[in-house]
Amino acid sequence: MMNKLLSISILINSLLFSSDWFFNENNPWELNSDPRSSALGGVDLYNYSEFNYGQIQSDVVGIFNSRMFNGVIDYNNIYYNKKIESKAILGNTFNNIKFGFFNRSIDNIQNTSSLWNSELGNEPTLSDLNYDLIEYYDHKDIGLSIFLPFSNFIGDFGLEIRSIFSKIDIFKASSLNLDFMWFKKIDDNLSIMTSINNIHSYKKWSNKTSEKFYPALEILTHFKIKKTNCFAELNNIYLNKNFLINQYDVLDNVKLGIEHKVNDMLLLRLGYSESYQTYGFGLSVNSFMFNYSYLKHANLDFSNQFSIAYLIDNR
Repeated sequence: MMNKLLSISILINSLLFSSDWFFNENNPWELNSDPRSSALGGVDLYNYSEFNYGQIQSDVVGIFNSRMFNGVIDYNNIYYNKKIESKAILGNTFNNIKFGFFNRSIDNIQNTSSLWNSELGNEPTLSDLNYDLIEYYDHKDIGLSIFLPFSNFIGDFGLEIRSIFSKIDIFKASSLNLDFMWFKKIDDNLSIMTSINNIHSYKKWSNKTSEKFYPALEILTHFKIKKTNCFAELNNIYLNKNFLINQYDVLDNVKLGIEHKVNDMLLLRLGYSESYQTYGFGLSVNSFMFNYSYLKHANLDFSNQFSIAYLIDNR
């Protein structure tokens, strides 16, 4: 009951101060996803797996690094999933905690197509270029996250806190986000997770401006047919009536993924979303798990992603 009251009070508090909010996916992890998620059309499995595979009695360390879209985006992610001795606090049971760290860099020169007047009809020379039109974009993010799953008589829940430091040119910002999740395993072949992202969310810049973000509902469904896992995600359902009626397009916010188990070692994956066409594979060798994905983005060319995770024996 206390958890329910806390969630409602946070949401009401946000609604009372909604005048400064705007619609935005305020989650750098959305792009900086594990290659397994990327290969499944970008379906967000970062915390879902901790619910669905909680029976694994090992600590897990995961590392994934990528230079995406011809080097425009470079990031490093590390997470550590720690099994802890089961504890009961105020009727809630805790037996797991997950820490995440990421470092993202976007390094790109924009507007270079405006440097030279193509109507001149010849190849550009140095004297033809207007250097005043060059705009250099440099964006860096460093973030930490803590994910705390717990269960009670109502069901399985999770709370994620993210703190991010950003720098764009000379401007700096710090932000804090709070997401709340609910997981339901209907049977061995069907499960659902819903998440309210940005229950509390803000970003404060060094030029004294602040940003707030509308809470958004995300729904993820997983069902299994023999050796094949199927995933469907509907996201960016902002809790704003006018947005849902006038702007929201379901087809632009659906992600689909299929994962087929070839044997105990190899998994093949396909995915699709409005932005991506993807495929990849997973390979399990002893205590190591390797993942690879290929992404064909609608606007940003293609990328290859790799990751490695290690199961730490707790005996």
